[in-house]
Amino acid sequence: MNPMAVGNDLEPGYHLPDQKENTADRLQRQFCELEKRFGKYFDNLENVVEVCELTQAGVKEIAEENAEIQATLYSAVKEMNEKVEKIKRERKCNTHVQEDKIYDAAKTNALRYTTSAPVCCYIEIGCTLGFNSVSA
Repeated sequence: MNPMAVGNDLEPGYHLPDQKENTADRLQRQFCELEKRFGKYFDNLENVVEVCELTQAGVKEIAEENAEIQATLYSAVKEMNEKVEKIKRERKCNTHVQEDKIYDAAKTNALRYTTSAPVCCYIEIGCTLGFNSVSA
């Protein structure tokens, strides 16, 4: 069998080591390699586009989750602030009530245990009656 005949039967781009590659075969081989690279390039490009789309969808999903979390936190903080304000108002009212109770208790004890306290009480009553009669 003729080695040259076997070399000619092979696909373009394949040649025997002692056979010189002609220009047409070399160009054909390079064209086939370019076609393979072209196919791989577009396969990779499709993969990159798919990854970009998935990334963009993931970013949107994360943004939506962050918005939900922020809304939940905002409402929780607002609710806590309302509770704190309510507690402050209640403490303020309770403080006044407690101060009044302390004042009334002190006044009661003073009336009960001192001799000048009933005198002061009678003077207070007399002044009140006097001012009421003058103003009438």
